Amino acid sequence: TAGNTSDSSIAVHGTSIVETSGASSHGIGASSQSGLAKVSVDEGAQVLTHGANSAAVVATSSQAAGGVLITNAGTIVSDQNNSIHAIGRNAGTTIINSGNVTGGKNGIYAENKGSGVIAITQSAGSITGQLSYGIHAINDANGTDITVNQSGGAIVANVNGIFTQNKGIGSTNIVVDGNVTSTLRDGIRAYNERNDSKDLTIIQGANSTISAKDQGISTIVRGNNANTIIETSGNIHSGVMGIYASTSSVSKDIFITQKDGNISSGTGIYASQNGVGAIVIQQDAGTIEGHGPYRSGIQAYNTALGTDINITQAGSILGGEHGMDTLNVGRGSTNITTGGNVQGGSDIGVRAINMGTSTDLTITQTSGSIEGNTTGVLAQNQGTGSTTINSAGIIKGGSIAGIGVDALANATTTINLNANSDVSSASGVAIKETLSNTTLTMNSGSKLAGKVL
Repeated sequence: TAGNTSDSSIAVHGTSIVETSGASSHGIGASSQSGLAKVSVDEGAQVLTHGANSAAVVATSSQAAGGVLITNAGTIVSDQNNSIHAIGRNAGTTIINSGNVTGGKNGIYAENKGSGVIAITQSAGSITGQLSYGIHAINDANGTDITVNQSGGAIVANVNGIFTQNKGIGSTNIVVDGNVTSTLRDGIRAYNERNDSKDLTIIQGANSTISAKDQGISTIVRGNNANTIIETSGNIHSGVMGIYASTSSVSKDIFITQKDGNISSGTGIYASQNGVGAIVIQQDAGTIEGHGPYRSGIQAYNTALGTDINITQAGSILGGEHGMDTLNVGRGSTNITTGGNVQGGSDIGVRAINMGTSTDLTITQTSGSIEGNTTGVLAQNQGTGSTTINSAGIIKGGSIAGIGVDALANATTTINLNANSDVSSASGVAIKETLSNTTLTMNSGSKLAGKVL
């Protein structure tokens, strides 16, 4: 144990082993007041604790100016508590890991009680939380940013692989390019909890696989005008939702981009905009699969304060019920563009609903196919704007119609069938519309097989 009014430092070199077995007997304890509490464990060295309430490495700072710096290239294990337990203040809490960290409770527990940042880096090795979290990072009210950057290695946990709680005024930034696994809950769970917190960003690299029982990635943002930004290039396999993103009444936009990879879950992507912004979902490549019987590949919902829903698709989407399902009761428009294949399982390929004060509803197919067991494309506009459907690919329905439109009486609906458009259904009804003033245009190279009702 080392303590100091300025910096304190403990280093475990070579193949040294530090081992304790008594209750509340930490392997290494470093504390500082106004300086940094530093701990370093070399490659080949080990810190092992076996007693109840005994963390392997504890580093704390007790005064406002203090901070924590922990560097590990060896092996740190606590059988019954946190492997690394770090509490910093204005100088921040920094943990750099390239070794193996295993905690009977959490792999890494990092807290900042001052105005500093939390920065956790993993370049190799493993971080394991046997009872709770692989990484648990908490900023208190005066804290600023939380950054977790995994460029390699693995994070494994019983509950959440990575769990960040930003109760401060900063942003949260999580980058993973290794495997993240949760047995009971979420791969990555990130909360920005204050009304004056800033953006929350999660980026998954191509080398990463996130596996979880519940959500692969789960975010809640409460910051005033704060954005949610999620980008995936690897694989996400989970039981409930691949990506779950929700905002509070003062938060701004949700941006979700799939660059590549496979997202497979009960619902592939679920975005709930309860704030004042838009939902923007973009699929550049890859597959999104929602296998639940009443779930979709993509579900996007705007509440009354929200604005637009914009979805652009170029890969493959499969839903157990609907391929895509949007509901906009906000103040903006809904715009869906598909260029790949969209398949609805038991119901509709693409279902888009506008209600309340929402405005225009536009569905544009540039290529590919949209298929549903009942209807291929269903546009229900009970809002204040017009409805437009543009097709340049295959739209195929089942028991109801290829294209269905349900709009208010005297509302304007435009359906354009462009070159390569092919609209049909097993029921024999190609297009079915209700109440609205509809204009149907068949351009050269388009095909319509069935009745227009």
